[in-house]
Amino acid sequence: MASTFLLVFKRFIFFILLQVLIFNKFDLFGIYNPYICLVFILTFPVKTSKISFMAVAFAFGFTLDLFSNSLGLNTTACLTVAYLRSVSYTHLTLPTKA
Repeated sequence: MASTFLLVFKRFIFFILLQVLIFNKFDLFGIYNPYICLVFILTFPVKTSKISFMAVAFAFGFTLDLFSNSLGLNTTACLTVAYLRSVSYTHLTLPTKA
């Protein structure tokens, strides 16, 4: 459990720094900024609880909002993707035999 927490914490800091220092400087076609929050959320460990997963997704989106001045857009997107990932994962996995 501690190694999973450490892995998530390292990736959290890495992706926040990557977004703030590199990807916020890009300006594709003068309009679009690439966001890498999907990579962080979709590669999140599956064995964690849904509550902690949603809390980390909220913290990640909120931190991105603080640095990019997007007024909650990243938080909403991260929570929506995290919820859809957890719902789709429960529907796509096969039930295990006891």
